[in-house]
Amino acid sequence: MKLKITSISVLALLLSLTSLKAQDYDINNNFGLWNEVFITKKFDSKWSATNEFHFRSGKFAAQRDQILIRPSLSYQFDNGIKFSSGYTYIENYNYEGSGRAPKAIENNMWEQISYRIPFKGFSVFQWIRLEHRWTNGFKNRFRYRFEVSKPLGEVFKTPVSAFVLNELFIVHNKKLRPFSVNQNWVYMGFDFNLNKNLRLRTGYHNIYIPSSLTSAENRHIWETFLFITL
Repeated sequence: MKLKITSISVLALLLSLTSLKAQDYDINNNFGLWNEVFITKKFDSKWSATNEFHFRSGKFAAQRDQILIRPSLSYQFDNGIKFSSGYTYIENYNYEGSGRAPKAIENNMWEQISYRIPFKGFSVFQWIRLEHRWTNGFKNRFRYRFEVSKPLGEVFKTPVSAFVLNELFIVHNKKLRPFSVNQNWVYMGFDFNLNKNLRLRTGYHNIYIPSSLTSAENRHIWETFLFITL
């Protein structure tokens, strides 16, 4: 009986996979170029303020995609946990296949908890962010990022690390209950610690945005960050 049940389960799984493979999926691929600057001012060992400037384009640099300005204030606890809260101003522009209006504005407020765990030879960084968004009505969104980085040594006396991260976006209703997966980000590349106040991060960023059960947007982006600490 156990063998029969297992055989039926395997057969059902194979039929499901065959049906998924046979189904046509409409995937809209787009290629982008994102550049960001983060400027952080440390007031002491606990308090700091950051302002982010994001310049994002579709079709590499041919079409304007988004402009973001994101100021925030952070407090570092003795146990290594950091709490941050801030505001984001976003200009969304239409590009081919985005389905957006010619220009849409989003304002959001957010809270974030982050923590870095060092291990021998690598480190793990995580943060959880809750966004309260005003865009075509009010929406809440939960974001979770998990990142692993590993030092590789030096290139021309510059410390270099490799990193890979995954970030999941989940839309919530007004009662903060999960409603749907909004986006999934995968980003991998290299960090260059130019000096104690300057770090460069660059790499490949993939964004997957499901729009229905049979269609999605798949974005391929080359993304570069410049982190400045004052």
